[in-house]
Amino acid sequence: MREALRRFAWLISVIALIAILINFNIKVINNVNSIYGDHGYVSDECWYVEAARNILHKVFGLSPIMWGSKVNVTLVLTGETDVEEFKDIVMRYGAEIIKDDYTYFKAIYAVVPIETLNYVIHLPNVSRVIYGYMYLDKSGIIDYLNMEHPPLGKYFIILSMLTCGDVPLCWRIPSIISGNIILVATFLLMVMALRGRGWVAYLFATLTALSLSFDPMLINSSSLAMLDVFVSLFTVLALLAVMLGKGKLGGLLTGLAGSIKFSGFFNVIPLYLSLRRLGRNPANSILHSIYVPLMVFFILSAPLIAYLGPWQWFDQGLAGAISWHLKQKHEIGKGPPVANPWDWLVNRNPFVYHLNPNLFAEGKFLILFNYLPTVVLTLIALPAILRRPKLRTVIEWCWIPYLMYVLQYLLGGKTQYSFYTIHICPLLHSSAFIALSLILNPRTFEEVLNEWYKLLKLVWDWLGGDVEVKLTITPRSA
Repeated sequence: MREALRRFAWLISVIALIAILINFNIKVINNVNSIYGDHGYVSDECWYVEAARNILHKVFGLSPIMWGSKVNVTLVLTGETDVEEFKDIVMRYGAEIIKDDYTYFKAIYAVVPIETLNYVIHLPNVSRVIYGYMYLDKSGIIDYLNMEHPPLGKYFIILSMLTCGDVPLCWRIPSIISGNIILVATFLLMVMALRGRGWVAYLFATLTALSLSFDPMLINSSSLAMLDVFVSLFTVLALLAVMLGKGKLGGLLTGLAGSIKFSGFFNVIPLYLSLRRLGRNPANSILHSIYVPLMVFFILSAPLIAYLGPWQWFDQGLAGAISWHLKQKHEIGKGPPVANPWDWLVNRNPFVYHLNPNLFAEGKFLILFNYLPTVVLTLIALPAILRRPKLRTVIEWCWIPYLMYVLQYLLGGKTQYSFYTIHICPLLHSSAFIALSLILNPRTFEEVLNEWYKLLKLVWDWLGGDVEVKLTITPRSA
C-alpha cells in the first residue's frame, strides 16, 4: 500500500511538473516577445552577446549561420572614408543601410543581397567585415572579448549563433533551456534530499518547483542572454550530482560554473564539505573540488589563451579580472542600482533589466514574499537540518556561496547587483521548503524545539560559567 501511494505521488508530481514547465515557458516566451531594449539588446546583453560575436569571428574565425537571400553585415571602414559617399556605392549593389551613425568607430551596418555580397565586402574602403547582428555604438565594442568573465557563457551564445542565428531570440535560447533544466533539477534535488519521507518528498519537491517557477528572478534571468543563469544551472546540477554520490561529476560541473563567472568557484567550499561527507579523504576531496574545476576552467579558456597569448590572457582574463571584481566598478548612484548581498533578500535596489514591460532582478518566494522568509524558516529548522546530512548539504550549497559574496563585498567588491542572486535562487526555495517539511511535521518540529532548547541552555550555562568549551583534535583511528 505504501509503495502504491509513493508511485501515485510520483505520477501526480511529474504531471504537475510538466504543467509547471508549460506555465514557466509561457511567461518566459512572453518576456522574450515583448522586450526590445536598445536596438534589440536588453540590459547587459550588449556586452555578452557582442563579446560572443567577436570571439566567434576573431578567435574561432567563424560566422553566424545565415538564413534567406540577404546577409546582415557590419562593414568597418578605413579612417579616411567618406561615409555618405560609401553608402551611395553600397546601395547601388542593392544593400539596405540600417545604421550609419557610429561615433566610436567608422562603420555602416547593412543588409546585403547574397548575389552582390562579394562585391560589397571587397570595396576598397572596407577594412573589416563582421557578419551578424548590428553593434551598438560603444567604445571598443567591435574588439571587446568580455575578459572580466570566463568564456563558457559566451560559448553558449556562440553555439546559438551557429545553429539558430545572430538575432535576439536565438541569443536567448540557451538561457531559456537553462531555466527549464534548473526547474527539473531542483525538483529532483528535493526528491533526493527528502528521500525516505515517501509521498511527502514528492509533495515538497513539487511545491518547490512551483514556487521557483513563479519567481521573477528565474523567469527574467531565463529570458535574457546573460551569464548568471548558467552559473545557477551548473550549481544545481553539481549539487544534484553530489546528492547522487557522483563526486567527480560534481567537480566537473563546478568547473563549468566557474568557467561562466568566477563566482561559480564559490561552490568549491560546499563541494569539498560534501565530498568529505561522502567519505572521501582530504586529498581526494581537494582533487575533485579544486584541481578538477581548475582544469576544466583552463581547458575551456584554451582558445582565448592561444589567441591572446598566455601573458596577455593572464593579465586580462585572470589577474585583471579578479582585480576588477574586487573594486568599485562605478560611483554609487551613477550606474545601475547597486544591491549588496543583504539587499538581495529584501529586494532593495533591484537591478532593472527593462522598462515597459518592467523586468527587474527581484526575488519572490511563494509568489508573494521576498527571500527574507527563506532565511527565517531555515534558521528555525537549522538544528534539525544539521543532524541530517543530505539536508545539511543543500543548506551549505545555498548559504556558503552567499557568504562568499559578502566576503567579496568586504574585500572591496562594493558594486554588486541583485541579479547575482540567481546563483542560489533555486536553493533558497529548496532551503525554505526543506525547513517547512521539518516544521510542519509534529515529530521533527518537536526535535527542532528540543535542539533549540539544548543550544540556548548551553549558551546560558556558558555565560554563567557552568560550561567550558574546548577544541579537541583526535586521530581518526583513536
